[in-house]
Amino acid sequence: MHSLTDCVNQLDKLLPGITDTLTEIPFQIRESEDGVVLGHLKRLGAAKLAVSTHCSGDGVRAPELVAATIGLASIAPSAAVGLNMHHFSIAALEALRVEGDSKVWALLEAVSTQNLFVASGFAEGTSGRSVVEPKIVGTRTGGDYVVRGSKKPCSLARSMDILSLSISLSDDPSSYGVAIVGASSPGISVRDFWNTPVLAAAESHQVILTDVVVPDELVIKITKSAVAEQITVQDVGFVWFELLMCGAYLGILGRLVALAADSAEAFQAQRISAEYTSTVRHVLNFASEIDNGIGPESLSSALALRCVVETFIERAVPHCLDAIGGIEFVTNPQIQYLASAVQCLRFHPPSMSRMPAQSYALIAEGTFAHVQ
Repeated sequence: MHSLTDCVNQLDKLLPGITDTLTEIPFQIRESEDGVVLGHLKRLGAAKLAVSTHCSGDGVRAPELVAATIGLASIAPSAAVGLNMHHFSIAALEALRVEGDSKVWALLEAVSTQNLFVASGFAEGTSGRSVVEPKIVGTRTGGDYVVRGSKKPCSLARSMDILSLSISLSDDPSSYGVAIVGASSPGISVRDFWNTPVLAAAESHQVILTDVVVPDELVIKITKSAVAEQITVQDVGFVWFELLMCGAYLGILGRLVALAADSAEAFQAQRISAEYTSTVRHVLNFASEIDNGIGPESLSSALALRCVVETFIERAVPHCLDAIGGIEFVTNPQIQYLASAVQCLRFHPPSMSRMPAQSYALIAEGTFAHVQ
């Protein structure tokens, strides 16, 4: 299951008919922000793929989920990136469910049975600040929290049914909260933020929360202190985030590699195609590892994987464009689009180009345990 064709077949296995449905839609419409692809994914049950069978979900194993992500991204890049935010949110919520939180159990059951999309209001890359420290404030008022702030960008901003977000707690500075908020709650609004056509259909806009009332029972408290060998919910979420995003951008690259292989018999194009298969295998092998449990070394391994994928993308894209040729590049908008979209992996937190040298040393040693 290491070729792009294998990954597309895995997508069709999990969501029967999705490939035919999406390929009938012109590429430029698939990638425009009209919600058509996300709508088809929701209709076919994509929301419950990563939810455990304990909560009426499909309980899809990590390698199959990531393979399907690669397949989807090769057909509909934006939708794959957007859906990943749902999948990684589900992974974090599943980690809370395993700890015995009944509120999360009920939420995941609703996601599965009602085909609900969950958007993420967690990590946000801001220079010089922690990616996990909440930037949205929850003020205790009686038995509720009044939540104020915004998240940008927030994928699935217009298609989300539920927003899960981390909040700072006015009454408990030693903990942060995971608030579960209905997308139609009073005080939630969406403002345009993403001004480029690249990955527009991921719906990555600004979600604004203005005095949104969240009942205490819909706020899960998690202590901020992190024990060296104890995996946190942030760690679990981040491992899944890196894995899924590596898969999505490999899927985008896979379409470009396939076009290059079709365009030329050049040695370099064939070599990149072989290396592509090897890189996909590497990503799916890591997915198999975390399927057996996420440990203290998993985050460093996930970030090391991210380095491998980013480096391969940087090297592969120019070779693909050379093989495809200038005429095809200037006459086929899809080529230009894919070449631009695949670069966006570098912008997801944490920015690998802005990590300090000591962080890379910790990754190499396999001892970097917690998200900071």
